[in-house]
Amino acid sequence: MSWQRFIKHYQTAAVLLLNTLLLVAVVLAIFHFVFPLEDSIWNQNLDGRRMSEDFVPGHYYFSDGEETEAIRQALDAYILQGHWQVHPWTGLINREYSSQHLNIDAEGGRAGRPPSLLHREGEPLTLWSFGGSTLFGWGLADGDTIPSQLQVELQRLLPHRHVRVSNFGVPWYNSSHELALLVANLRRQPPPDAVVFLDGLNDLVHRLHYQTESPLHHQLERAWEDRLDDLFAPPPWLHLTDSFPLFRAAQSARRPSTTTLGGISGSQTEDDANVLTRQAAEGYSANRRTASAVCEQWGITPTFFLQPVPMWLNDARDASTDPKYNTFADLVLEQGDHNLHDLRSSLARLDQSFAMTVEEVGVHYSDAASQVLAKAMAEIIASAEPSERGL
Repeated sequence: MSWQRFIKHYQTAAVLLLNTLLLVAVVLAIFHFVFPLEDSIWNQNLDGRRMSEDFVPGHYYFSDGEETEAIRQALDAYILQGHWQVHPWTGLINREYSSQHLNIDAEGGRAGRPPSLLHREGEPLTLWSFGGSTLFGWGLADGDTIPSQLQVELQRLLPHRHVRVSNFGVPWYNSSHELALLVANLRRQPPPDAVVFLDGLNDLVHRLHYQTESPLHHQLERAWEDRLDDLFAPPPWLHLTDSFPLFRAAQSARRPSTTTLGGISGSQTEDDANVLTRQAAEGYSANRRTASAVCEQWGITPTFFLQPVPMWLNDARDASTDPKYNTFADLVLEQGDHNLHDLRSSLARLDQSFAMTVEEVGVHYSDAASQVLAKAMAEIIASAEPSERGL
């Protein structure tokens, strides 16, 4: 083959390759816009629904229509920015975020209402609160969460103190995560005067549904395995992620899987569920004893609350109808700890015209329900003897 012929074939091949690459780029660009990345994220995580679709505008009682919509959109944006960040002790924690109604600091703590300026001369009372998404205030504005409203109620009941309540609630956390976060926080900042824990649902559901205390472990395990795949990737050294447009197109063709919160797998027997329920109660009680010992060492007063679960309450809202949760609570309460309080009937105080949750049917409290729970918690905390609690 002459040199001229080689050059001609090379030019033809180069033009074909270049045109092919351009065509692939155009196709990928089209797929990128036809199948938006945001839609792909919702399909993978929430059965194709946006987070805001779960929140009922009529279940917001402390904000007007415009504010309510802003709150709902803030949760959408928060999910799309990642929601999590790695924490050295607990695995994952709230990701730093800033908006008008939802604010998370660099350490994963959620903002709340500022302490009362009228009481700034009073003796300081600092309180840390721990829990899962219900204490975090999923679906609510910063100022309407349980910790924010607990600060208001405690300040009203203890006017001689200057009250500050910090919100360390993290969605998905159970008492194991909260214990680790308590110890981690004590290593980096002055101890508070008191701590409160609001738990029950996640401790039980994580055992029943996942047979483990830490569902968050799987996300971190996958991240590490992906890292190893990157380190030891064979030729051609390409790593395609779920954001690749063709993957997104394939995902859109599949029907999103239906997921539910909690529940027992179909292969699980009643005896298995009973064993797991007992294990959940034992695990929670062990964490509570350890947290109490830590608090005693640091001179902190702990209070533990068993939460009401709205989807399991009867029509009067004064009792749980779920036998597994009742068994869990009974096993925990039979130890008779004076620092452990049962709030399962507390939402009976909520006017029947107010919804208990921000969802149509769910577990995350409405702003009105959060206020009722905050009042119940504040009354218990403030009514204890000062010599016993140091309040």
